[in-house]
Amino acid sequence: MSLIQYTPRSDPFFNILGELFPSSRHETTPTSSPHREVRVQNLDDCTQISVAAPGLAKDFFHVDLTNNILHIRYEIPDEGSAFFARRSFSRSWRVAQTTTPEDINATYNNGVLVVTVHKTSPTEAETTAIVIN
Repeated sequence: MSLIQYTPRSDPFFNILGELFPSSRHETTPTSSPHREVRVQNLDDCTQISVAAPGLAKDFFHVDLTNNILHIRYEIPDEGSAFFARRSFSRSWRVAQTTTPEDINATYNNGVLVVTVHKTSPTEAETTAIVIN
């Protein structure tokens, strides 16, 4: 299984921009930061997504799986501090259809959120013989 970055935009304008400026393909929503460090490592038994987000509380993060799309995001409540800090972040990846929430673990330690997606073996299609009358 490999992760594929998901871009929810279907606007032709953004498709043309993505072809002209390849770096804009890394953004999946207008609120994502091109400066936020995200690393995807494809290992033998899992895929690890690491997001560098120092100084945030783990309660700000949201990791969810919807229709085979893994969403990682955070929102910082506006409390008037950190004037230049990024207030929100969002990235999404398409995962294998056999991936379940039980296959995904997330930890936040020392300013790095690590989301681990364990690889599942593809299930073979079950074949059932139909009796011909």
